[in-house]
Amino acid sequence: MTRRLRLFLGVLACLVAFPVVAHADPVSAYIVTTVLGFSGTAAAVATFVVNAVLYSAGSFSEDRAFEPEDDQ
Repeated sequence: MTRRLRLFLGVLACLVAFPVVAHADPVSAYIVTTVLGFSGTAAAVATFVVNAVLYSAGSFSEDRAFEPEDDQ
């Protein structure tokens, strides 16, 4: 990993692990809670979509691989 990526991941981990730092006023608490909630929802939706696409691709390729051959 590059130095820039390691730095980004380290800062991101700190921000996710310690969201209390961002609480400057009541509005910030609401914003942080909303963003973290959306990111969790987005991750769940993305996981579902990726799994559905992979399952469909695997099913399609399996059907294509095991088609009955014509003996003409």
